[in-house]
Amino acid sequence: MSTDNTSSSSSSSSSSSSTFDDLNQRFLTFLSSSGATISPDLAIKDYSTEFAGRGVAATRDLPAGEMLFTIPLDLCLSYESARVSEWVRDHPALFDNGWAPAILAVLYEFVNRDTSKWKAYFDILPETLNTPVFWTDAELTHLAGTDVLKRVAKDESQSLFENVILPALREHVSETDLARFTPDAFFFAASLLMAYGFHVGPLHEPEIPDDDESDVEEEDPLPVLVPLADTLNAVHPASAHLERDGDNVAMTLSRDVQGGAQIYNTYGDHSTNELLRRYGYVEWENEFDHVSIDGMAVVGHVMDALKKVAWSTRMSAKDNEKALAKRLEFLEEIEVFEDEFEVSVVRPIPADLVLTIKLLLLDPDQYKAAKKDPSLVFPSLSKFTDADPTQPIENAVIYLTKTEGAVLRAAVTARLAEYLETPIATEYLAAIEASTDLTAYLARVVPAMGNVRVAYAYVVRFREQKLLRQLLAAFDAAEELATWKDAKAHAKTVQETETTGARVAIVNQAYTLTPAKRAASGAASGSGKKEKKAKQK
Repeated sequence: MSTDNTSSSSSSSSSSSSTFDDLNQRFLTFLSSSGATISPDLAIKDYSTEFAGRGVAATRDLPAGEMLFTIPLDLCLSYESARVSEWVRDHPALFDNGWAPAILAVLYEFVNRDTSKWKAYFDILPETLNTPVFWTDAELTHLAGTDVLKRVAKDESQSLFENVILPALREHVSETDLARFTPDAFFFAASLLMAYGFHVGPLHEPEIPDDDESDVEEEDPLPVLVPLADTLNAVHPASAHLERDGDNVAMTLSRDVQGGAQIYNTYGDHSTNELLRRYGYVEWENEFDHVSIDGMAVVGHVMDALKKVAWSTRMSAKDNEKALAKRLEFLEEIEVFEDEFEVSVVRPIPADLVLTIKLLLLDPDQYKAAKKDPSLVFPSLSKFTDADPTQPIENAVIYLTKTEGAVLRAAVTARLAEYLETPIATEYLAAIEASTDLTAYLARVVPAMGNVRVAYAYVVRFREQKLLRQLLAAFDAAEELATWKDAKAHAKTVQETETTGARVAIVNQAYTLTPAKRAASGAASGSGKKEKKAKQK
């Protein structure tokens, strides 16, 4: 399913095409004999020279709407269909820990794959994955500064294995067999489920008495493995999609595909850093890219700025901390301040980050007014809060005081400094700049460097740094205005004569929130609420 697999069980056991074809044939026979229907116009091919492992191609021109294959629900690997289904419900702790039941099912069948119903399926899966949880410490250093490294929660996964999975297994397998359920096997099963899993809902609808229907809480569907569906590599936009169809799941073409072309699925609207973390691959261009800036780091830059702000210098350190804590509490309540702020392709200047900085820097009287009506200090805020979260903002100028601009610039500059500057980083980043697409880049660096993981790491870094540098460039291009009166006239001119995205302007004047304005500011405090964000799959 992902484009991360450069090695597989077939290629490690033999490099001959006959072994590859034999394993494919056994796999397809297993599917057909188990009730799957597969179009004769498909072929499983080896794309390892493109760093993509197995993939599915059309053998002739196929139109959109063509059914590629159907897989019976009982052939999907789930805690409902695996051998653990006989006893998994006896362990409520599993269902209190996210994906634990699904991971246990995959782990059990993987460890016992020689006797598993899914043996032919396991035989074609890669022996290793390129998701960062499997990277060496040396490889992980190349992800320094990226959001990926911050989100590789191996310790939490280890705790799930030791405190939830193993206790359940102990009651159903011998001590000798228990030794085969190693941490490595667990991490492989969990990563396989993350990289290859689909959400198709429960395989079997629970039987609920009529009089109990209203009292039953619907469980979040757990991912399942769908043989053959995960053989498709992924790219955005995709050429096929998977959906439930009665007692089957069906893969259907969403657009025309030429004969000989690879057929692609998609994982949804994920950024490059999330594609690597979840699935072990990257895309060259990605409209869903984003990078985070730590929320408390921003607060630190605000505190540095407050040391030079008159109203703050007149207060004791204790009173300053107390005032700041109350403001942060308010910002959290209205869902503006969180652990991280997200700079993205569609939101290159995050409104929640800007509003946080503005409200934290205001003097107490100005803060009281702006708390009721944030538009007093952020006139274009409604453009962000009312906008479609998947679309860019048009004609929105963000007006900042010099102090606000300095804090925002400092936060972005500090975030950029988190990436390690090394000779090898310079070499990889230069190779990205010199390449026209991912295939050309990998062909340029992997033979010389010998590691596709490191190559992927620098694509993530490049994409994240690009967003941060674009934000700095917005400051460099910022217009300077003398007063807030000028800013008001400027905003009107922009609205009437220009069609541009969001941009920054610096106002060389402190806020002038007059008593009349303060009295008139009766908007609910929730008017500063964080702009809506698109949900990711």
